[in-house]
Amino acid sequence: MTRSVTGGVSIVAIRLTLVEGGGRFEIFGTLRRVGTPDTRSLGRNPAVASGTWQTEGWADPLRRGHARPPTPIQSRAPAPGPRCARRGRDLWSRVQIYVQPQWNARTSECGNRGFGARRRWGSAEHLRSCAVLPWFGTRELLGGESSVRVARLHGVGDVRVADELRPSPGAGETLVRVTAVGLCGSDLHWFTDGGIGDAQLTHPLVLGHEFAGVIQGGSHDGRRVAIDPALPCGVCEPCLEGNRNLCLSVRFAGHGAYDGGLREFLAWPTALLHAVPDTLSDADAAMLEPLGVALHAHDLGKPKVGAVVAVIGCGPIGLCMVQLARAAGASHVVAVESLAHRREAAAAMGAHVVLDGDADNVHVALAEATGGRGVDVAFEAAGTDAGVGFAVAAARPGGRVILAGIPGHDSTTFPASVARRKGLTLKLSRRMKEMYPRTIRLVDEGLVDVASIVTHTFPLEKADEAFRAASDRVGLKIIVSPSP
Repeated sequence: MTRSVTGGVSIVAIRLTLVEGGGRFEIFGTLRRVGTPDTRSLGRNPAVASGTWQTEGWADPLRRGHARPPTPIQSRAPAPGPRCARRGRDLWSRVQIYVQPQWNARTSECGNRGFGARRRWGSAEHLRSCAVLPWFGTRELLGGESSVRVARLHGVGDVRVADELRPSPGAGETLVRVTAVGLCGSDLHWFTDGGIGDAQLTHPLVLGHEFAGVIQGGSHDGRRVAIDPALPCGVCEPCLEGNRNLCLSVRFAGHGAYDGGLREFLAWPTALLHAVPDTLSDADAAMLEPLGVALHAHDLGKPKVGAVVAVIGCGPIGLCMVQLARAAGASHVVAVESLAHRREAAAAMGAHVVLDGDADNVHVALAEATGGRGVDVAFEAAGTDAGVGFAVAAARPGGRVILAGIPGHDSTTFPASVARRKGLTLKLSRRMKEMYPRTIRLVDEGLVDVASIVTHTFPLEKADEAFRAASDRVGLKIIVSPSP
């Protein structure tokens, strides 16, 4: 908030960043008063009392599920009156805005509660230090407020850790202390490119959607949980058909306008918290999300028992795919990867044949590994055109190709003539459906080893270092621990 006085003209410019319905928008406004206000006109409308209040613009690029733009805020500030006018004739010296999203589990909607504004008076030095309090980012905490450490992405390669207000759970929510957050390839797109696909960074964002924690308070205090990052609406056609991953207005942790798990505490819908057994570590619980993504892609591929399967790209999700193929009874699993340490991991995870994706003779080696037949199902988890092209080339006539990788740019190309002549079925995999019960059982029963995929752990204070290590392809899965 900025304030200027020139002669008898007083202008207060305010910029508010608000949250409504899971989206964010900004209001730019000016409060202008000319001359000395007439105390008889000081009613319940600040705009009438002090000049004109107007919205100069809206910025709401990521608002989802709303057919109309947001309406101006309804202030519940104390109405200015004669006493206010006599106190230096400055109606608004400081404005504080409090907005807290509240998830309604019954209606699957998010509303605002705790909204209010207050006027403050003080010396010029005090007023200069005061500003509208942003909903996100660093700011001076008010007296008596509890703070938590939060890592936010402010720009390309710019992750900052700072204190913010400790969240307060609303109706249908539970407070969770976050213990482990895995850095995904999609997080790296945000970090290195400032966005992913058609979603771009428009405000400081808390990344992280592979996360686990411990419930704080309530009847389940101390329960260890894996946290589902997707908040589907539950009422659109895809949701009603059981395709919650294709929800038309889904809100997803660490994406667009919705903050993720790189913070010490968060308030999350209780229905999306899945209890995990003590046999799983905190890192194991965080790994259930990428395992769920791999399991959804595996379901789309529908490999039969005894099938020949190829996995192109052996990052954490690809390594989970290798293990799932073995657990499902594949007779032959071929892993293709360019990085040597990932090829070693693929072999350790059960791949029968491991090929270097950058080798000149990789296509010849694949033909030898499959007897010239090709594979029944090719899972692409590399996120590159080269990986997609290799998957198309690897599949046998009539085979399936499942694209699970996310490209750096919002486009994918492949040799159409090869795919057409083979009559391939191509499917694109989008996140996952309701997978947590299955992934918990797979890990608990030892059918999938996620612990061996985790190679590095960083504290929250070194989140920037963790992102840079992940961008450099150090190790396999990197975990950030916001709290012990």
